[in-house]
Amino acid sequence: MPSLLPAYSSIYSGIAKALEAFPERHEERSSHKVRVALAQRRLAKDLQAPRTVKTVASPTSAAVSAMKSKQRPSRKRIIVIAPGAGTRANGQVYADLCQGDSFKIEVLGHSCAIYDRYPESWQNGAPAPNLSSFALEVAGDAMLADCLVLGSRGGQVVLPKLWEAVGSALPPAVVINGGCAMNLPEAISWPSEAVTFLLIGGCDHLFRSNMTPEEYMVGTQQNVPATNQSTALLYINEMEHMPQSHLFALILPHLLRICMAWKRRVEMAPLRELQCLLTELNGCRGEWTGCLSFTTGAGWTDVPFGNQRTLLSQGTCKVEYGQRQGWIHNSPTAQCKAAVGAFSN
Repeated sequence: MPSLLPAYSSIYSGIAKALEAFPERHEERSSHKVRVALAQRRLAKDLQAPRTVKTVASPTSAAVSAMKSKQRPSRKRIIVIAPGAGTRANGQVYADLCQGDSFKIEVLGHSCAIYDRYPESWQNGAPAPNLSSFALEVAGDAMLADCLVLGSRGGQVVLPKLWEAVGSALPPAVVINGGCAMNLPEAISWPSEAVTFLLIGGCDHLFRSNMTPEEYMVGTQQNVPATNQSTALLYINEMEHMPQSHLFALILPHLLRICMAWKRRVEMAPLRELQCLLTELNGCRGEWTGCLSFTTGAGWTDVPFGNQRTLLSQGTCKVEYGQRQGWIHNSPTAQCKAAVGAFSN
């Protein structure tokens, strides 16, 4: 696949340029440069390797049927950026996801490693190695994913740094806690064609702080550039900063499928996959309540889910014809209209 080399060359040149921006810590910068250079060389070697084509006799129809029955469907490569993604608390969820025929999981990095700390631009941040330098180190591997999963500080630091290095070429990403859509110390170069699924919780007292549900949702939406039309947001009232395992196991396969479907056709929201997620959540007999929101050409479309369709009993989101019309406060008994036509095609 020689034609891919120019694209990867530009990606790695971006990574190398970003590395130069780090403070003068010679040994640390050299170490990261060496790892990035080795990753680049390894990838280029793989792309240049000749493909051996074997000529075999045409099999019989019976043999073809036997081969098809033994073939395993191609599994999508999901790469989890470990710091903040819950690889310990939700490790079993990731492990169980590998047992099916749809996904294979790879984990990059480790929580609590030497680089698992905020960069210097953050309050109490530290020089490299930190999460920014870690992002540049793993950028080459991240590019090989069908979808990325990041959480907490990974969404705040690692994802924006990957966007800065490779732009819209980065695979789609599920962002637990929606860290990239917060008010951050550094400006984010959010690509207009980036596909991102933000997952936030009403019981996330670390990131939600004392904001009302309306403020949390609208604030998150406002931090997504208006030029981007391929972002989804799932707000779940009952979700904590670390998603409960049974909830995470329920929704993660849907979030991955939504991201990958949207990446295939970035100009149109994957309505079928979004509807499957809503059906799953509404089938939980009110255990989970909240709102699914996604970008369209006209802005954000908000669709509430759950039996009561309320946001922490502090307000009800009124939705009509797929558009958020407003919020009705102090009215827990108010009815919330269904998003008529939100999934009409």
